[in-house]
Formats: sequence, C-alpha cells, structure tokens
Amino acid sequence: MRFEIVLGSYNPEPYFFQKQIESIINQTYTNWICHIVDDFSSLSSQRLIQSIAGNHPNFKIHLHSDNVGVFHNFERGLSYITHQDCIIAFSDQDDIWSLNKLEIIASNFTDDITLVHSDLCIVSDTGNLIYSSCWNYEKRNPNTANIEFLLVHNCVTGCSLAFKSQLLPYILPFPKDREYSSGLLHDWWIALICLSFGKVLSLSDKLVCYRQHQNNVVGAEVSSGSILKHYQKWAANSFRITFQGYWSYRERLELLTTRLSTAGSRVPQPFRSTVHRSRWPTETTSETLLPTKADDRSWHLASVAAGD
Repeated sequence: MRFEIVLGSYNPEPYFFQKQIESIINQTYTNWICHIVDDFSSLSSQRLIQSIAGNHPNFKIHLHSDNVGVFHNFERGLSYITHQDCIIAFSDQDDIWSLNKLEIIASNFTDDITLVHSDLCIVSDTGNLIYSSCWNYEKRNPNTANIEFLLVHNCVTGCSLAFKSQLLPYILPFPKDREYSSGLLHDWWIALICLSFGKVLSLSDKLVCYRQHQNNVVGAEVSSGSILKHYQKWAANSFRITFQGYWSYRERLELLTTRLSTAGSRVPQPFRSTVHRSRWPTETTSETLLPTKADDRSWHLASVAAGD
C-alpha cells in the first residue's frame, strides 16, 4: 500500500517546518511520497523549503505563482497524485507526526473503510504538551458521528486523516468559494464524501502532535465538538432556527447531493436511506434530492445547526 502525502505550505516557520519534515522522513512505514504544495510563499520561504526537503527523493516540491488559500491549495495538491490505487494523507507545515503514524493507519484500512483519522495531542509552539487528547479537549465523540451529524459539524481533522484515492473523482473539484458560505474546509468536504461511500474509522491513537500557536489557520477550540455546546448556542437563541444555521446545513447538503447525484447507484443504500430516505431517484437533480421544508428530519437537523 502506497501513501501519497499532500503537505500544504505557506511561508513556514523554519523550525516548525524542519520538525514536520523530519517526522515524515523518519516514518517506520517507508512506502510513501510527499507533495509539498506551496501557496505562493515569499522567495526566501521557497528557498527554505527547497533547502530542507529538496534533496530527499521522496519529496516533490510544487511552487505556484498564485495564492489560493488553504482550502484550494489542498485541492490542487490532490491534482499531483500519481497513483490511482493509493492512500492519500494530508499534512500541515508545522506539526509533528508520530513515527508510526502511517504504519498504524495502513494496518486499519479494509475494503469497506474509506477514511481513517486519529486523535491528536496539542503542543505549544515550543513543543511542550498542552493537552494529551484533542478529542477530549474539544469534547468530540467521532465514533458516534454519522452522515447526519457530519452535515452539521465536522469532527475530522485534516492533518490526521487518510483516505482512498479511488474517491478522488467525487472529491474533485472542491466546491468553489463563491458556491458556499458555510465554513466548509477541505477535511470536512472529504469526510462527507468518504462517509457517503463507506465507513470512517476513528482511532484513539494520538498520531499527530498538533502545534498550537498564534499563526494557526484553524486552531483547536475547547468544547467545539460538543453537542452540548451546540445546544447551548441554540438555547441562547431562544431555540429559534436561525436563517444562518439552517442555510449552512442546506448549503452543505446541496453541495453533497449534487456531487453524489453523478454516482447514482454506486452510492451505498445506507447513505441514500439515511439522508434521503427512499427518495433517491434514478435520474437526479439537486432539487429532487434536497429535503423540503416539510421534511421533519431536515428541520430537526436545522435545529441542531442553529448555533453554526
């Protein structure tokens, strides 16, 4: 089993970047290649990337002349995947991987598992342990997450996930920024697609030391994964279904169903029956797939999403 790693970079801090690269090089699982996909860093940062990783044969450095942001930089990173049958993993530029990360992930993939992700520990900018479990810190319970929950709240962290490359035709292209406003990130989009086609496995192993510092694009937030926190937000709004919360949920559902309508019968029945009940037509459009305002399940989910 071959891994292809997509590492997104943008003006990396030299010490953080060096440690991330070392933790990839020293993996106990050696069948991997890493694409460093740079999002138009400064010339000095590009030289830094070349000096740290450029001489290792397993690293492929891709420099770009335009800045597209984290979401679409990981998207173009996926365009560099060279093997049709591999496992794709994402990496940030400033974390530290456990040396057996790829080995553990590889041993947990089966025919029906489309994505594997793990817990993380949280460390400071100096590498000191802050929290031993990101899931406990954010009060996540990813083992109970289904497609309905995932449409409301993401519980998969990009730097900890790995997924099967066979799903790339449905993952790519990512939704364009102008098509959504619901805070959809690359890991969330991929988790939604992968869970639609199979099982997502959540490992309690802490396979990444997630570095928390002032320049994080997305940092760990206490209790952010708690259903209670979402309920408290909803209660603070007098239990009203807000337009923003409902629209965000509907937006994600429409993006997902529109993309999956191209897959037809290849989408497993559990997904069709769970999200759309028995209303998965032979020839589909996004309008026929979306729940209506009269659909009780749709409004129930919108209620949960009210705090988004």
